[in-house]
Parts: sequence; C-alpha cells; structure tokens
Amino acid sequence: MCQKLKEDLKRKYGESCVFYPEIAMTCDTQEEILGSKRIYGIVDLLVLDKDGIPHLIDYKTSTK
Repeated sequence: MCQKLKEDLKRKYGESCVFYPEIAMTCDTQEEILGSKRIYGIVDLLVLDKDGIPHLIDYKTSTK
C-alpha cells in the first residue's frame, strides 16, 4: 500500500487503525434478482478504525 494512502487513512480513521488488504470472500445467493449463484469477491482493503468499526475501501466482485 502506498505511504500517502496509508497516511490519509490514518488521519481519517485514527492512528491506531488496522489494515487488512486483499480479503477473498464468497457468497451463495438464493435471491430473485441474482438467482442461485456463487459470487466471488476480493475486498482490496478493509480498515478497522480506532473504535473497531470496519470500512471497505475498495472492492470487486465476479460470478466466476
């Protein structure tokens, strides 16, 4: 992660925030809109702020 981004996020979420990059996730759906599919995604960066509240910074999803 670039230093500028890290510094900006620490200013926003507190110096004691914790970074979790590249978290893979899957979800099985049974929804009317999506039908029955498995959705895959990677959270580019999850930040836990000083109070332990999670913030998704960027993410992508795919059905493949």
